[in-house]
Amino acid sequence: MLIEVKRKIVKNIENITYCLYNQFCLSKVWGYNMLNKIFTLMLNPAIDVTACCDAFEMGKENRVITENIDAGGKAVNVSRVLRRFDIDAPSVILLGADNADQYLNKLKEENISTAVIKVPGRIRENISILTPDGKITRLIRKGFTVSKSSLEIVKTEIVKRCGKDTCCVISGSLPSGMVEEELEDICLEIKKTGALIALDTRVIKKERLLNIKPFIIKPNDEEFAELTGADAENIGDMKAKALELIKSGISNVILSLGTRGMMYLSEGGA
Repeated sequence: MLIEVKRKIVKNIENITYCLYNQFCLSKVWGYNMLNKIFTLMLNPAIDVTACCDAFEMGKENRVITENIDAGGKAVNVSRVLRRFDIDAPSVILLGADNADQYLNKLKEENISTAVIKVPGRIRENISILTPDGKITRLIRKGFTVSKSSLEIVKTEIVKRCGKDTCCVISGSLPSGMVEEELEDICLEIKKTGALIALDTRVIKKERLLNIKPFIIKPNDEEFAELTGADAENIGDMKAKALELIKSGISNVILSLGTRGMMYLSEGGA
């Protein structure tokens, strides 16, 4: 059961690594200069605790059969998958100092390179309870609050890694204390260096997204409907809205469609 959950996680993030892996290989094998370095930005990491139980009843004592603890977060998952393809994609991570070592030790076990900005507080710890019927009950806890000065350090750390042959993957939610405008500001500073941006977050609204013009976006159907006003049940409508985004300067749109699979559209077509 635990293995199946991990497979679902990997399948989800493979969507965004598809473009990155192909572009990286083209650069290395065919000598293209488009993409030689990839790194990720993790602003709101999580320690994921997965507990498998024979049964789970509210208001009663429930025995855990097996338990697993992972260093979680969408952006670091991209680094994790690329590492499996022997591509080093360091992750720049904001971490709550109180339990940062626990998180970093997990990444060291997987040989994932990191650059860490520590802030006061704790990394949020999310608890998933799995039962044999396949149901998952999740408890999402609060994490640290980030200051304006810490965000300036993040921006400096990111920009110094960027260049015309670089792609920065920004994925996941924002920590408490950070707003949409500040993420847009980081993205625009990255763009000034000539680096590409892969963006997978629901916090950026359409107007700001079109200002950033990422190389890749990867919303799911619900997020895409919220972003563009598309009918999430109508594949044709979502395709039309995705093509509008591409005409506006976003190079690649990857739509996760749940049980319906995925849709990939680019400047070259669907």
